[in-house]
Amino acid sequence: GPLFYTVVELVTAPDEFFSMPFHYAYWGFALSIGIIQKLRLMSGEERQDLLILLENVIRSSILAVMYWFVEMLTEPKYADPHLFFTNQSHVFMLSALLFISIIVGLDDARAQRFLYILRDTTEQLQTFSNWLFGRDMLSIALTDPASLSLVRRERTVIFMDIRGFTGWSEQQEPEVVVKMLNRYYEIAESVLYSSNAIMLKYTADEVMAFF
Repeated sequence: GPLFYTVVELVTAPDEFFSMPFHYAYWGFALSIGIIQKLRLMSGEERQDLLILLENVIRSSILAVMYWFVEMLTEPKYADPHLFFTNQSHVFMLSALLFISIIVGLDDARAQRFLYILRDTTEQLQTFSNWLFGRDMLSIALTDPASLSLVRRERTVIFMDIRGFTGWSEQQEPEVVVKMLNRYYEIAESVLYSSNAIMLKYTADEVMAFF
């Protein structure tokens, strides 16, 4: 975004671009927000609240800086930050923007936190549902809530592994072992799922199937 904007501005008005302070402000804000969003992707949930709050403060600061630039255009004396902040209306506007940005940031962080909780809960419920009902039964339960009533069901568990796998794998190249296991899993899935298995679980050469 900043690069495209800069190229267009340099083509249309190359002599004026670097004399306009709001161009530098645009670059600064765009890069700051981009860095914060990158940090949000890299950091865990425990730091998300602080980063979200910081991003909202920076976004609100865009209005504050633009307000300062407009005031400088009408009253050049306000180019001096000290004189700018001696005006009570300026202090009020900036304080209001800061307050609003904090409120919006806290609300956004709270919404994101609930979103993480909802996502984790949904994943857990889907896992539990798959284990309890099986993939087909889960879709049936969504369309027919009565199928969720508590009933006693019979389940069968089968364990199977490859005889002599450990000794054989120690003598082979890793690529050979991986290729063999992939083929083994493919055969197990085709046979067990066609036999109405609810779920399969793999641990190296061991396959655990639920019926």
